[in-house]
Amino acid sequence: MKKICFIINPIAGKGKQKGIENQINKYLDLEKYSYEIQYTQRAQHAIELSREASLQFDIVVAVGGDGTINEVSNGMVGAKSAMGIIPVGSGNGLSRHLGIPLHVIQAIRLLNNHKIIKIDSVKANDYHFVNVAGLGFDALIAHRFAEFGRRGFFPYIYIPVTEYSK
Repeated sequence: MKKICFIINPIAGKGKQKGIENQINKYLDLEKYSYEIQYTQRAQHAIELSREASLQFDIVVAVGGDGTINEVSNGMVGAKSAMGIIPVGSGNGLSRHLGIPLHVIQAIRLLNNHKIIKIDSVKANDYHFVNVAGLGFDALIAHRFAEFGRRGFFPYIYIPVTEYSK
């Protein structure tokens, strides 16, 4: 039986992760997997959690958006554990690229028949990332989005328009 650690970002997206514990328990194949759930409590916390989890679990699953995925992957660089994704963020760029269903139940079911692929990571300023990095205006928008305090589609439109006008 393989062991999975789900690292959940409780503020990702717009509440899509609510009820995820029940969905994991209902749709994860419990004959194949045992699991534990951990919640992030602050920025960068997923890095710490995933680093520790990668030493004890076969699979570490990021439950969140692109930021959560980047933190989890950053903590797992060089680990033997596999990383899984349940996309519940606002953009879910890496999940879309990898063909991971954006519907939570379908993403959990995909874990049951997982296929492991290797992906590259990049390191800049002592930080590893797998799909989200920006320079200049793009970096400014990402920074403003992190500070905005509200998730969803509206900030993705409002922030660039406001900043561009400056």
